Amino acid sequence: MKNLYKEVDTNLKLPCMANQFKQYMAKFNTKLNSDAKKIEETVNTRIPQLLVASGRGRKQQSTISKGGNLPEKLTNPQLTLSVRTIGKVMWSPLMKGVSQNTFVDGAIGLARQRLHRNKPNMGDPEATFLAWVMNLCQDSNIANLVIATGSAAASTYLEVYPDYTGNNAWDAAFGSP
Repeated sequence: MKNLYKEVDTNLKLPCMANQFKQYMAKFNTKLNSDAKKIEETVNTRIPQLLVASGRGRKQQSTISKGGNLPEKLTNPQLTLSVRTIGKVMWSPLMKGVSQNTFVDGAIGLARQRLHRNKPNMGDPEATFLAWVMNLCQDSNIANLVIATGSAAASTYLEVYPDYTGNNAWDAAFGSP
C-alpha cells in the first residue's frame, strides 16, 4: 500500500479526463485474506454480546461494555451473560483446529476444576487443562494461544460466577466437579 501511495500522481486530471478514475482508484482496494475475514466476522459477532444500556429515558443507547480487554468487558455487572457467553466471546478463529464449542467446554471445565480443586480425586487443574490442549493441538503456537486464552476465560468465569449463583444453568455448569 505504501508503494501504491508513492505512485499516486499529484495531478489526477489525466485519469479523470480519460474516464478512468474508478480503474485508477481500484488498485488501492486490497482483498482480505481468509484469516482476516474470519477475525472480522468474529469481532462482529462479539459486539451484540458485549452491549450494555447507557443513559436514561430517550437518551438511552446501547454501547459496548467498558474495559481495556475482553475479560474486563465481560465482568461488567450490567451485562446479562449466559453460561457459554464468556467462552464464545473469548474464542478466536486463530485457534485453528479448536472449535468455539470445544474451547468453551474446555474453559468451563478448567473453571469448574479450579473452583473444586480441594475435593478428593481432583488433580491439578492447570496440568489437566494443559494435557487436554496438547492432545487437541498439534501446533505449539496455537496450543499456547488456547492455553493463555482458556486460562483467562476460566478466571473470568470464576470472577462472574458468584453473581449467577442460584441460576440453574450456571449452577449445573459449576456446581459440582
